Amino acid sequence: MTRKNLLVVAFLAVWITLGPGASEAVTVSVSNVSVDPGQSGVVVSVLVDSARGIAGGNFTLTYPAEVLTAKGVRGTELVSGFLVTPNLQTAGQVRVSMAGAVGIGSGSGALVAVTFDVKGGVSAGTYELGLEASLKDENGRAIPVAVKKGVLTVKAAGGRTVSASDLIVDPGQAGVVVSIGVDDAKGIAGGNFTLTYPAEIVTAKQVKATELLTGFLVTPNTQTAGQVRVSLAGASGVVTGKGALITVTFDVKAGASPGSYDLGLEASLKDENGRTIFVTVKKGVLTIPAKPPADFNRDGEVNFDDFFLFADAFGRKATGQYAKFDLSGNGEVDFDDFFVFASAFGK
Repeated sequence: MTRKNLLVVAFLAVWITLGPGASEAVTVSVSNVSVDPGQSGVVVSVLVDSARGIAGGNFTLTYPAEVLTAKGVRGTELVSGFLVTPNLQTAGQVRVSMAGAVGIGSGSGALVAVTFDVKGGVSAGTYELGLEASLKDENGRAIPVAVKKGVLTVKAAGGRTVSASDLIVDPGQAGVVVSIGVDDAKGIAGGNFTLTYPAEIVTAKQVKATELLTGFLVTPNTQTAGQVRVSLAGASGVVTGKGALITVTFDVKAGASPGSYDLGLEASLKDENGRTIFVTVKKGVLTIPAKPPADFNRDGEVNFDDFFLFADAFGRKATGQYAKFDLSGNGEVDFDDFFVFASAFGK
């Protein structure tokens, strides 16, 4: 047998033993992802540049447990018919085993997809998504692999700003409105708000949705003094707009003391696919000025402008918009109040 024939036989023997293409390593990689703090349903994929001949394998994906929580694993169409067995028991790693009766005919791309939730309040930056991988063909022979890790990027806090409006009010004033607004309503399809207020100062009376939420189901709860809870849900996201989503009407108690009071706010938003929209919350401030009670227009002086306002209210019951003119506290706007006003005039 000639040297050339010997070389051909040797080549065929090696080819039969190793299988076609076995000398070429398959690149197994982790997808790079960019996320917001608090985001849910983030998908990280384990991919191959060639799936041909793969009939089984094992993967260990490592991730920063202080940033992510693993929620689930699924096989893709490339491994349809394979038995895919995940293990999420250890924080910081996801283990996946897969086995098929025959090798994959052809293709490339994701073999398995791992779903994560991003924890709220995590720091912006980049984090490593590590990977260990082994692959086998249908005869149980190892397929050489080259592993490429991924990068998780947590974006700086941003997203939407949800805020409670500021108010300046008088003791006894009725019908004051606090708005819960957003700087960009586009895509919002649901959410929950909890507005906290000083129950010793104001009483919640009514909750209404604005035109931005036309068609939404809005469910308020004012049963607990000191807080207003509102849930909202729509069939689709808001197309565009900004401003108030919800208005809450309060009455100020007659004996409320001057000062500044927090209007606290907790908020969560979701899009029409149920994904979390990251929000930054800004609380409001309710202020009762420490001014002479007879300074009805709050310009800092008790003058003829205040007198004309008092004259319009004279003789009425001290309810609603006229409550602030009851300087004597007897329930009516009468001469008792006139004498109090006269003593304050010019101050």
